[in-house]
Amino acid sequence: MNQEPTAAPQPPTQPTPNPLVGVGGWLAFFCFILVALNPLLTLFSFFTIHKTIEALRTLNPEAAQVLDSFTSFSGVLSFTLAAFSVVAGILLIRRARNAVLIAKIYTAAVPTVALLALLPVFGSSASPELREGMVQGGVQDLIKSLGFFAIWFTYLSRSRRVKNTYATNA
Repeated sequence: MNQEPTAAPQPPTQPTPNPLVGVGGWLAFFCFILVALNPLLTLFSFFTIHKTIEALRTLNPEAAQVLDSFTSFSGVLSFTLAAFSVVAGILLIRRARNAVLIAKIYTAAVPTVALLALLPVFGSSASPELREGMVQGGVQDLIKSLGFFAIWFTYLSRSRRVKNTYATNA
């Protein structure tokens, strides 16, 4: 009698869960930026700019009207963008329908708002020195916002985690 050893029956294998599903990794970091960091930075920036504007107003009283219109205009844009940031982040966390599209629109809105914030400067009657300083700061903000857009829009468009997490929500 020649008996060959028989292999023990294998239990059915469970499919391994995909580690690139859900709000984790870079996607969780992006959601943190949207929901917490952007609004906090907006508040900090607003108060910092407000103090700078007050100092400029005392040095250059004739520029008060230009400074006030700039502060009002950029403040409305900044706080609207911060609210949009929170909404986009919450939608991503909840894995809501069209969350990725809304987040992409948000990333595109960031440099758009930075560009719009420069408009009052160009049409102002402020001194050339004041205008130059405001334009320089605005251009720096625009460059940073273009970097933010390029990085996060690309991430949202190409990430496997994003594709896997929101595949059924598109």
